[in-house]
Amino acid sequence: SMEFEDKFQYRIPMYDILEFLWSLPAYKPSIIKLSQQVESGQMSSITPVFLRFINMMINDAIVQLDEGLQNLKTIKEIQDLKDSNEWERLTGEEKKQNDEKLDEASMYASNRNLLSMKTVHTLEIITNDITKPFVTMTMVDRMAAMLNYFLKELVGPESKEFIVKNREKYNFDPRELVSGIITVYINLSEEPEFCQAIPRDGRSFSMDLFDRALNVLRRLGKSREYVGLERMREKVKQYHEKQIIEEEILDDAPEEFIDPIMGTVMTDPVILPSSGNTVDRSTIVRHLLSEQYDPYNCETSIK
Repeated sequence: SMEFEDKFQYRIPMYDILEFLWSLPAYKPSIIKLSQQVESGQMSSITPVFLRFINMMINDAIVQLDEGLQNLKTIKEIQDLKDSNEWERLTGEEKKQNDEKLDEASMYASNRNLLSMKTVHTLEIITNDITKPFVTMTMVDRMAAMLNYFLKELVGPESKEFIVKNREKYNFDPRELVSGIITVYINLSEEPEFCQAIPRDGRSFSMDLFDRALNVLRRLGKSREYVGLERMREKVKQYHEKQIIEEEILDDAPEEFIDPIMGTVMTDPVILPSSGNTVDRSTIVRHLLSEQYDPYNCETSIK
């Protein structure tokens, strides 16, 4: 929708301004100070501004990169069609429809990929100096899952579906994007909570994923990133092995110990004041980043 498109028009200049402010000694300490409110405020009823900002960046990255890649897939399909004998067997109207579809996909891919690059670059810059807000109980699982998903799409078996002609036309630089994502991994890898969260991601995580990423870095000659990712991989491997044992123990956990929304064992259960349902604190705090109501009773605000 146009409302959705308008929402993202200011994102690119916003990230450019933030990068500029980050380079100024007078402003960077203020941003870091703002981020420090997260540690003291994450348990309160008022969500810290910096936490909401992180949530927005993660949402941006997920939506934009996912849509950018889907449009690249469409572009590749039509490019391959045009290079095949099948193209000449199409009617004039069918060729016109495919050309219009290609133009639309090209426009969206260019826009989405540019914003994806900006978002990942901003995360690179920020996580180089600020890590704690990204590994709070509210954010750490989302952050790890997002990075795992992107890495899987870009270095996994399906990455061949995004190999298009003239990729610079679509603002798609997979090497730079992979390098940026891996840099964020490395920046956060000194935080134990982050390394523990990586293998908890049941959607995209596998140890093979990091083996593939290391092979990519080797081919690109990215020695610093290679060493950093290899060190993180060893930490993740240890946590993954421990997690497998813990999951076997928790397989028979009583139903009342399970978060009804996430389906995971609760570590910090809280009772929602309006509906009386019990959920894990991290679940409801994540919900409150976007909506100020009880997920079981949408008419009632949670303060």
